[in-house]
Amino acid sequence: MPEYVVVRGRPGAAPPLAVFDPNEQLRRAAAADTAERLTRPAAPPPQSDALIFETLRHERLAAESGEGAARVAAADAERRARETPVIDVATLTRRNHNRAADVLRRVANGTMDSLRADLRTAIAGRDAAATAHRDAEAELTKARQAGVDARTELDGYADLDARQDAAAVTSLRLGNLGTLDPDLSAALAARDAATARLDAAQRAERVLAAAVGETHAALLNASDTVATVAAALVLKQGDAVAAELEEVEQRAARLRSRLQSLNGLWLAAPGAGVLALPGTDRMRRLLTNPPANSLAQADGSTAEALRKHFAGLLTDADTILAGESTNQY
Repeated sequence: MPEYVVVRGRPGAAPPLAVFDPNEQLRRAAAADTAERLTRPAAPPPQSDALIFETLRHERLAAESGEGAARVAAADAERRARETPVIDVATLTRRNHNRAADVLRRVANGTMDSLRADLRTAIAGRDAAATAHRDAEAELTKARQAGVDARTELDGYADLDARQDAAAVTSLRLGNLGTLDPDLSAALAARDAATARLDAAQRAERVLAAAVGETHAALLNASDTVATVAAALVLKQGDAVAAELEEVEQRAARLRSRLQSLNGLWLAAPGAGVLALPGTDRMRRLLTNPPANSLAQADGSTAEALRKHFAGLLTDADTILAGESTNQY
């Protein structure tokens, strides 16, 4: 039942508020929910992974009823789509943050020698992962080719059922029902063998496709480890430069403090009075101008040399930065 509210007031007062009907509110909420459900899209967005994979699956099923090459092409397209990573901005940002944290941890806990040793191990692991991935892909290709060959052979037996029907009629008329011509019997056996090979090839393809995915993921992880350790080694080298610069700047600060103390110094000698020390041109120049290292700027050629150094470290852990001695780096 609706609830009514009686409002009393003096004449000329503001009009009373609208009567609150909870049942009417419930009806409106239900109607809005129904309308929202009717207008909500039932299918995933056109560019969603689910729809893309479903489309590829239907294309593969359609191709399987046709030529073997078309089936393999459809399967390859689906595999490539599944192996292509879909990374949004948030995921990429989080990944870069995690990699930066890993680089800093390695720099803090490692030495130049230990990082080079870690890099050698990482490169060896990546090379082994690449070999395993190539072997898995080769096996998958072999299984797919075996399936194509078996299907092609089966296409050659398209009229075998009709031949078998005709042979059955002939044997019935001759009174030797159940006896097959040797050529027909051999063809039936060959078709059964090709069918078995096709089934085995398809089973092997499913297993080997999963193995390719696993080895590909292992290769990506191993490559990422190499890049992270190489980046840590470059940063460790940069930190060594920072330590050297810090030491030089501290020494420069002590020298500048001494120079400032000499500038305009008054000396008193018994019987000679007070003497003001004049500054030399070098002293005035150093105290007047900003420190030379404060004017330093990033050098494009140095940045490019560091990029080439990093690229070299990805394949050779003993790569030395151009222009630097082996003792320093």
